[in-house]
Amino acid sequence: MFIYNEEHRYYWINGDSIESPIKFELVGIILGLAIYNGVILDVHFPMVIYKKLMSQEADLEDFKLFDPSVGQSLQAILDNTDPNLES
Repeated sequence: MFIYNEEHRYYWINGDSIESPIKFELVGIILGLAIYNGVILDVHFPMVIYKKLMSQEADLEDFKLFDPSVGQSLQAILDNTDPNLES
C-alpha cells in the first residue's frame, strides 16, 4: 500500500497498489486513532499527508520537504524571468 523512499526516509502512497480504497480508509482510521490516543508509531509520512488529513492546502514548500531536488527545480522554473522559457 505504501512505498518507502530510502533517500528521504518517508512512506508514500503506492499509486500502483491493488488494494481497495476501503483498506486505505481503514489504515487512515487506525493511524488517526493512534494519534488521538497519543500512541507513537514509527511511520514517517511527509508533511503534505498530515496537511491533507487536516484539510489544509499543500504548497511548494511542502513538496520541497518531500523531494528537495524536484522542489528546487520547480522553484527555479517559477523564479526564472526568461521570456523564452517555454521554447
